[in-house]
Amino acid sequence: MANNDDDQLLIERLRSRMETEFEEHPEEYHATDIKRVRNEEWQLQRFILEYDHNETKAFDAICEALKWKQINMVHERTEKYFPKEMWVSGAIEFCGRDFDGRAVMWEMIRNAIYFPEMRELTKQFIAFCLEKVDRLGGESGYIIITDARGAQIFNLDMDISRFIMTAIRHYPLGFHKHYLVDQPFLMSSLVRIVLCFASERDRQLFVNISSEQLADVIDVKYIPTRLKGRRTKQVLASGLKPMEELAADLGYDEDFVQRFNDSNQGHENVYLT
Repeated sequence: MANNDDDQLLIERLRSRMETEFEEHPEEYHATDIKRVRNEEWQLQRFILEYDHNETKAFDAICEALKWKQINMVHERTEKYFPKEMWVSGAIEFCGRDFDGRAVMWEMIRNAIYFPEMRELTKQFIAFCLEKVDRLGGESGYIIITDARGAQIFNLDMDISRFIMTAIRHYPLGFHKHYLVDQPFLMSSLVRIVLCFASERDRQLFVNISSEQLADVIDVKYIPTRLKGRRTKQVLASGLKPMEELAADLGYDEDFVQRFNDSNQGHENVYLT
C-alpha cells in the first residue's frame, strides 16, 4: 500500500501514463504485467521509492523493466520449459524464508558450465528464477544463498554475470542480500570484478559467510545438510524433463545433447555433497 497521499497520487499518475504507453506500444508489454500495473500498488511504488519520487525516472524504469520481461519471455515460461539438469546441477530451488521473512532462492555454482548454444536459454532461466523469487517475496523481498564451495574461475561467465546484475535492477527493493557461502579465496578477486556490473548499493548486499553462520540467517530446517543444516531433499517442481527429451523443441541436435549430458555426468547426486 502507498505510504501516504502523495505516493498514492504519484501511483495514479504513473498508472495513467502506463495506460497510454500500453495503448501506443501493446506488443512490448505482456498482459500479466499490464494487469499488475493496474491492480498492484507495489509494482509501481517500488519504482517510486527506488527513484526518490522522481516520476519521470520511475516511469522510464518501469517501462524498461517490463520490456525486459517481455524480451526474456518471463511470463511465457514455466519450470518445465527448462531441462531438469539446469535445476539439479545448479541445486536451484526456492525454499523457506529467512528470519526477516524474506523468500529464499538457493543455488550452487561449482557445476556451472556455459555453452554458447545455451546462452539465450540460460538468460531466460535466470529471468524466470528472479521473477519467481521476487513474486514469492512480495513487498518483504528476497535473498539469494549461493553454495560457493569448490567454485572455480571457469564457473563464472562475464556476460551472464552482467545479465544477472542488470536483471536485479529491474526488481527494485526486491533484492535484500546475497550470501556467498564458503567461497574459495581464489574466487574473491573474480567476484569483485563481477560486482563492478552491480550498482553501488547492490554491491553492499553481497556477503561472504561460512556454512556455520547460515543458521544465523535462516532456520536450520531449511538449510541443506551439505551446508550444515537438516534438509535432505531438493525442492523441485514435478514433471521436469531431461535435456534429451526437450532438445528438439529447444532447437538442439544430438551432438549437442551428448556434449551436454557428458558435462552433467555425475551431477544428479550433487545436492547432498
